[in-house]
Amino acid sequence: MLNLQFILIITNYLLPYLPHDVIVRQQGVTFSFKDYKDNAIKKLTTLSGVEFLRRFCLHILPYRFKKIRYYSILGSRYKKEVKPLKDKPDITKPIETRQERIVRLIGFNPCKCPFCKTGNMQTVEDIPKIRSPTNVLYPNLSTIHC
Repeated sequence: MLNLQFILIITNYLLPYLPHDVIVRQQGVTFSFKDYKDNAIKKLTTLSGVEFLRRFCLHILPYRFKKIRYYSILGSRYKKEVKPLKDKPDITKPIETRQERIVRLIGFNPCKCPFCKTGNMQTVEDIPKIRSPTNVLYPNLSTIHC
């Protein structure tokens, strides 16, 4: 069990990052939250110090991660209004196959026979990708003898 002095040290360190209505006692940490399942009513709850720290640490992003907040119509305020728009199919976007896209981008069909220009070429065999030997670029230090 963590003693009260240790909990106070940790809480004082975390205070700038916590909401203003956090109370630390021997019994645990008491804080308020909005219960969105119950019409966003503000409620109080008490957790043990360890459980509070565990839940608090769930909100800490890993190194090099950036928190993204959505504003405007992407925010949660307009979620109900935007949802029907997301469900509608996009009729302005032409549906194009991979082969049609290649023909459009490079100007000719690479699957046509290069000699007769009428028949389609078929895949006979896939050639595996060649990988460079690992000992050439990154020598294993255990195999180097000086």
